[in-house]
Amino acid sequence: MISNLIKKLKKYSFLHNNYTLVKFFFTGVFFIVCNYMPITTKIKGLNVKSIKIFKFMLWHEGFAYFTGKLYNSDVFIKVDTKLHLLSNDILSYERLTELPEMEDKLVKIIDYSVGDQIEIVLYDFVLGQELTEQAIIQDPNLIVELYDIIVDINTQGIIHRDINLNNFLITNEKVKIIDFTFANSLGETLGFTELRVQTERDRRLLKYLGLGLNPEPFVWNDFYSVCQILKRIMLNHQSKCDENTCKMFSHYINELKCYAEDSNYTYVLSEHSGR
Repeated sequence: MISNLIKKLKKYSFLHNNYTLVKFFFTGVFFIVCNYMPITTKIKGLNVKSIKIFKFMLWHEGFAYFTGKLYNSDVFIKVDTKLHLLSNDILSYERLTELPEMEDKLVKIIDYSVGDQIEIVLYDFVLGQELTEQAIIQDPNLIVELYDIIVDINTQGIIHRDINLNNFLITNEKVKIIDFTFANSLGETLGFTELRVQTERDRRLLKYLGLGLNPEPFVWNDFYSVCQILKRIMLNHQSKCDENTCKMFSHYINELKCYAEDSNYTYVLSEHSGR
């Protein structure tokens, strides 16, 4: 009896101490049960075969990820069932690929279906690693690529708004930027869709978009975000930075600060989602 009681207490302790994780897991399972069939049916409508769930623990806010085969080529599949913002990924890709130098810095969009309850974008499946602080320390020239990508994006009138190392991939020793779902336009209206704040959860999602690398809540500047990333790398890896690397980082921090202080590259949103 005592041993059974201890087991029950341990179980309760786990559930209590890991409430968020348990809630996330069961919410995810419920989402799969309710949405798996309609999602996969929609994906099959784009002629995708061999559909598999991809990184279930990254599913959030109605976003789901899969892999599959399209005419024997591997594809990555991004699904939006709630926010309906995948048109931003498509618009960003189409506008940025007008620049020949950007084609190798983006993951190719192969096909899509948007405008319905379930939105889908098919990407070329890219083998690569997420960009990390350690990778930049080992190859400081990656910062040059990162800087050039942000300059090209913003000079095309687009602000990414979710600049963090997780949204960059290293493939074939080149940097690619991903995830333009929350992108918007700088100045000229380009047709991007802003998240409509309908619930407190929507407001929090926008408030914390950028992982704290933005100037302040509801204000975004991609150059500011990269500048913060560089500062953090220098702080965390001082002992590994030789003199030339430190000089290089300091140079780009100064360059980034100039753009970060320019209101033309800053996007401000009211808490009620009014520009």
